[in-house]
Amino acid sequence: MKTVLIVSSSARPRGVGRMILDQIYEIVSDREKPNDEVEYVFTDLSKLRLPLFDEETIPSAGGRVIENSSALLWSNLVKEADAVMFLTPEYNHSMSASQKNAIDWLYDEWAGKNVSLLGYGWSGGSMAVESLQQAIKHVGAKLCLTNFLTFGDEISPETGRLSVDGMIAVSEMLDDIC
Repeated sequence: MKTVLIVSSSARPRGVGRMILDQIYEIVSDREKPNDEVEYVFTDLSKLRLPLFDEETIPSAGGRVIENSSALLWSNLVKEADAVMFLTPEYNHSMSASQKNAIDWLYDEWAGKNVSLLGYGWSGGSMAVESLQQAIKHVGAKLCLTNFLTFGDEISPETGRLSVDGMIAVSEMLDDIC
């Protein structure tokens, strides 16, 4: 069975990312059957509470042992997934600090990992996705798919609900994830 980890990358516990993640969960729940070949695992960086990376040993150093329990959980989630889909907010024309920190905590876990990016924001998260692509490639992950959800088009800025077009975009991305 293939495992896809879907990550809400905002540190804001009541942000739009959490609302979108809940709707992705609904989409996946509606489509899952007992014999499906894909298992979806959901995590939210705001709940994972990774501390800022401040370890003595850099993640790319061989033989590194992660001692922080949140970072160890994050490492295992990524390691056990066949693919990762980041739900990526755009903060000041870049990815969120929590997302960059989550990437920085790991290194070997990213090697050859299939990663897809679903950006969201007033510009669809395009600049966040652009900066995230660079970080993902640098740690050796394989970039698979990108897509964008724009406030006012695919997402309601007032409620965080996906429009029909937003639901279709998410469903198509889930269909084609590596």
